[in-house]
Amino acid sequence: MNTPFYQKLTEYCEQDLIPWHMPGHKRQLLTEDKLPGSEIDMRMEMEAAKRYDVTELPALDDLYEPGKSLSDSMDNLSKIYGSVRSYYQVNGSTGGILAAISACVRRGEAILMARNCHRSVYHAVALLELVPYYLDPPMLRAVGIYGGISAAQVDQAFIEHPEIKAVVFTSPTYEGVVSDVADIVRVAHAAGAYVIVDEAHGAHFTYDAQELSSSVACGADLVIESLHKTLPCYTQCAILHIGRQAADQETFIRRVERYIRVYQTTSPSYVLIADMERVTSAMEAWRTTEFPAYLARLRRYREAWKGLQHIRLLSLKDVEEYGGYGYDETRLVLIPEMISGERLRELLEDRYGQVMEMASLKYALAISTVMDSEEAFARLDKALWELDSELDKETEAESADRIDSNTAQMSDRTIDSEDIMIPVLTEDTGERIPGEAWNLPSEDVAITKACGRLAGDYVTVYPPGIPVCVPGERITREVIGHLIRCYREGLTIQGIRSILDRDVSVICSDVDGRIR
Repeated sequence: MNTPFYQKLTEYCEQDLIPWHMPGHKRQLLTEDKLPGSEIDMRMEMEAAKRYDVTELPALDDLYEPGKSLSDSMDNLSKIYGSVRSYYQVNGSTGGILAAISACVRRGEAILMARNCHRSVYHAVALLELVPYYLDPPMLRAVGIYGGISAAQVDQAFIEHPEIKAVVFTSPTYEGVVSDVADIVRVAHAAGAYVIVDEAHGAHFTYDAQELSSSVACGADLVIESLHKTLPCYTQCAILHIGRQAADQETFIRRVERYIRVYQTTSPSYVLIADMERVTSAMEAWRTTEFPAYLARLRRYREAWKGLQHIRLLSLKDVEEYGGYGYDETRLVLIPEMISGERLRELLEDRYGQVMEMASLKYALAISTVMDSEEAFARLDKALWELDSELDKETEAESADRIDSNTAQMSDRTIDSEDIMIPVLTEDTGERIPGEAWNLPSEDVAITKACGRLAGDYVTVYPPGIPVCVPGERITREVIGHLIRCYREGLTIQGIRSILDRDVSVICSDVDGRIR
């Protein structure tokens, strides 16, 4: 039988590539001697996992009605993370976020959310027809990323909208920016609201001794972590934690568990559950061994890369200048001069086999984890120094050629997008709540003709998965300029319906025949 995807996957994994991306196991086996996966035939590895691929059986356990083994396993998780309850999530953090928001905010109620939340938060808002109020983090414009949110912002939001039932935000962000979770919890709890933290990118905080506390330790009510992003777990592995400060705990726990059952598959993978148990147990043992060695290695290279002339790394100092509380230095945000982040990503991969997690207009992002070896760092080091030395000689002309080519293709544009990095997105552009707008009739129009119209669907530059257009919001000149520039640079845009005559179109709602 023809197996094109399996063949493509096998061919890709057999290449000599260094993965600076998820999942956090970096395609290495978690064994006592940490044998690289490349030394064992991939087909046999994949087949071997099937020996353990079972689900609910009388002799085993039921994830949603846990008996002895799963109950004991999740009790161990709670002890490791300091939570009241911790739950294995086999649908990734997305399922956990949907369950958390559903448990805290009832249909039609108000929620306070950071504007840079992952699209799964936006989807929960639409599905539950919630009224969203936005927290706009400060923008690190030179880099094109969001900073952290502050307790003062949260406090002001509650003064203006005391009906808010929950606060949800991302910490750390995709790029590693950490907010002051403890202070935000203090303010929100004083207002009688729940705190939900999307800590998908911070599952390692509990183990790695960076002096960055997990959101569970900071008192958040619900915390969702993607183990597969920064720990050596299979893709889709995640955990939802209930914090110790959650009011009326037994009632709250039952409500959370109800929605976990709603949003997760009824056929959970026991391979994934066993992997999470094994990894969290191993990481607990690695607190004083592998993690300190990894952090020392990481810091040694970060210090050396300060000598690069044309590629710099985002630092804690950068983040603090824009109100950030902390920074996760395991994130390598590489900011080049004269070329785009996407071009840097291409060069690193095509020339050196260094595969980045993602790229944006201004930077390329590498995710480092405890599984990254000295060899991996050394190869990235070699690549960065060689590219840095070449930038003076070749990138200005190369970059100009690339821009001229793209500009010629876009010569019929009616909106200038030069210098537009990320649009300023605030609640002021909203005309309808997302859940209502999402279900209204819609039509496709050319993006250059969308200015002033209401968005009928989400449009997201992915990764990191933060919506640029939200249903019910007016599409502004800045939004259009940002999307055009992202398209020019070859970034992935989700929610664009088609590319016609070298143009892109977005969904726009003609809400009632009059509002456009």
